[in-house]
Amino acid sequence: MLEVTSAAFPSDGAIPSKYTCDGDGISPPLAWSGVPDNARSVAILVDDPDSGDHPFLHWLVADLPIELHNLDEGAAVPHEAQVAESDAGNMSYYGPCPVTGRHHYRFHVYALDTTLGHQPEGRDQFLAEIAGHILDEGELVGTYQRAAL
Repeated sequence: MLEVTSAAFPSDGAIPSKYTCDGDGISPPLAWSGVPDNARSVAILVDDPDSGDHPFLHWLVADLPIELHNLDEGAAVPHEAQVAESDAGNMSYYGPCPVTGRHHYRFHVYALDTTLGHQPEGRDQFLAEIAGHILDEGELVGTYQRAAL
């Protein structure tokens, strides 16, 4: 199993507001290890399963090079990466911004035996497309609850 970590928050810990709609809204630092030697690409999917009937897509980046083992805080993705439009309508990381209560945010990293070669068209299409191509995967979960406004 891939190990996914962040220097900004521990597993099942609170995501600092800096990485949310209440702060700078930049992506947190993210690192992963254990990518199999036969992998051809890495993908990151960040979603909120507590957002209602369907997980809210906060970030989806595919075709990351296997030599890459981390993204720094607020880092731009490499030029060869394919970024999907988030459910907020932007082509980059969209920080946690729950309307009510404490939500969980899954930072899921996939090691794939293929590359997409095109921009993913959302979470469900991406997951359907990588089915059968996942060599390994790992997840870091963080939580966030907005202060009373």
